[in-house]
Amino acid sequence: MAKVAEFITDITKNQIFGIVLAYLYTIEFQKRGLPHMHMILCLHPNNKLCTPEDVDTLISAEFPDKDLHSELYELVRKQMVHGPCGDLNPNSPCMENGQCTKKFPKPFKDQTTISEDSYASYRRREDGRVHEVHGHFVDNRWVVPHCRWLLFKYKCHFNVECIISIKCFKYIHKYIYKGHDRTTMEFGTCKDEVKQYLDARFVSAHEGCWRLFMFDMHKEVPNVVRLQIHLPGQQYVTWNPESQPNAQEVVDAAAERDTTLTAYFKANIKYPEGRQLLYHEYPQKFIYVVGKRLWKPRQRGFAIGRMYYVSPAAGERFYLRTLLNSVKVCSIVLLYICL
Repeated sequence: MAKVAEFITDITKNQIFGIVLAYLYTIEFQKRGLPHMHMILCLHPNNKLCTPEDVDTLISAEFPDKDLHSELYELVRKQMVHGPCGDLNPNSPCMENGQCTKKFPKPFKDQTTISEDSYASYRRREDGRVHEVHGHFVDNRWVVPHCRWLLFKYKCHFNVECIISIKCFKYIHKYIYKGHDRTTMEFGTCKDEVKQYLDARFVSAHEGCWRLFMFDMHKEVPNVVRLQIHLPGQQYVTWNPESQPNAQEVVDAAAERDTTLTAYFKANIKYPEGRQLLYHEYPQKFIYVVGKRLWKPRQRGFAIGRMYYVSPAAGERFYLRTLLNSVKVCSIVLLYICL
């Protein structure tokens, strides 16, 4: 956790990659409870890695010179070499049907190249040198892409990849949210299939301590504000029948409270600067106070607004959402009142 906190400080306050607009991470515990973090960073357009030269300044996939950088060389050799697998070690965990699932060893490349629909393909020069790792001799084809500055500071496995195309976003977000490992176990010879199998998971001592200390398992910055879309008198209402048995009282109370949408209309009467923002842009400059059911100007940072999905079959509610996506508040208020 100390490394996680320090790394977030490095990327946000110290800006070692440049200006970070957004990040999200998930903590996982695999391989007998080994804690590790998967993180996605979104950089400011001025700091994006747009050329092969930009990628080379940050990411390396080669062994450093052993004589000039002996400590860094040992870190790469111990922490950033995949496997070995394949013909060198057919029993490696990454092997499946005789092939490495991570596609190692990579081909030699004299220069870094950027593909339009994938990750960057990193420079791995054939320099004739081999290095002993776990009793096998490997070369640059086996090096996992990394940032040498981060590796030298944190002295742990630190895989860094450059995402070039938006086509990769589906995969990397799925990887972040894939969840923990699970197992299905069979007990005895019970004939009831529901009772015969137990869908379970293993919680290691490391994860148990992490949860006892109430450390974050997941974090997103900036936060995403969900924005309601509804017609007059049709806002969402939630209630607990045990503590609130009278449903009509709940409905009447909800009718007197503003939602993010009705509060948005009222806020634009009070704050002229808000009239230049679309509904989903509002959280960038304003913050919604849940307890008071109102919007007020944001003092720092920003948030992302996300309107709830509305099916085209919903009629007027769908058209209202369409207008909120493209028309600013003045015209919408007149339409909303008419409805």
